[in-house]
Amino acid sequence: MALIGSDIPITLSNLPAAHSERVVLRLICNLPAELTLSSFLKRLNMMRNVALTGILTLFLSVTASAQLTYGPMLGLGANVISVNANPEPAGFDAENSSGFGFFVGGFAAYDLGDGLFARPELHLAIRRFSDKEDITETDTDFFGNTVQTRIESDFTSRDTFLEIPLLMGYEFSEGLSVLAGPSVGLLLGSRMKGEQTITIDGDSYTDSIDDSGTTGRRGAELGLALGLHYELPMGLSVGVRYTRALTNILENNEFGGIKTRQNYNLIRVNFSYLLDL
Repeated sequence: MALIGSDIPITLSNLPAAHSERVVLRLICNLPAELTLSSFLKRLNMMRNVALTGILTLFLSVTASAQLTYGPMLGLGANVISVNANPEPAGFDAENSSGFGFFVGGFAAYDLGDGLFARPELHLAIRRFSDKEDITETDTDFFGNTVQTRIESDFTSRDTFLEIPLLMGYEFSEGLSVLAGPSVGLLLGSRMKGEQTITIDGDSYTDSIDDSGTTGRRGAELGLALGLHYELPMGLSVGVRYTRALTNILENNEFGGIKTRQNYNLIRVNFSYLLDL
């Protein structure tokens, strides 16, 4: 191998150590002989900064060119928790829990052109639901006697969520759009109040339930949202939306060989007001 611009063959082994890095840079990059490895890295870092600056400038220009609107929003609707057990125990009544709730928050809408837009939102939501359970189990004790146990529960719950829908929309008619996308929910708190009565062979015991913890609950949920959105001329918008949680509410969902699933279903009407940036 010969140096660039010279017919003299050269190897790194017959060069002083202080000059070897310069030779490598000249052989690979055709850089000036006086350029050291440290100065080359500095120049490479400068080139990287220039490239990042260019990318950032391009991103900001694209963002600035897109029309941005934002504003407050609120909504209310029904909360339905679908309950499934596999396998279903004897006497199990898989009635869905339901209740009403509301949320307040805000949104931002980015016009992407050709009717497309992105709409991230942020909600502070209160989800209320009530549930009644009546389970009867029949078993045999150690002496062969039949023992019947009945568990009756009546309680109401209130969950507080921070919801982050990340939606894409398409305006297919004047002011009328369809929205769809994932929705992330973070459980901030939960409270359950009610009573539970246990009856064993005619003897009943009643306990009060007042639990404000989130033990046994998942701290986050992932769902899918689908809805319609209509924008009125004065900036007020109204929408209907259905959100189905894909994750199980319960963190530990297996009890005695029975797997239980509880998933939120949210059916809401929402109102928002558009503000220009």
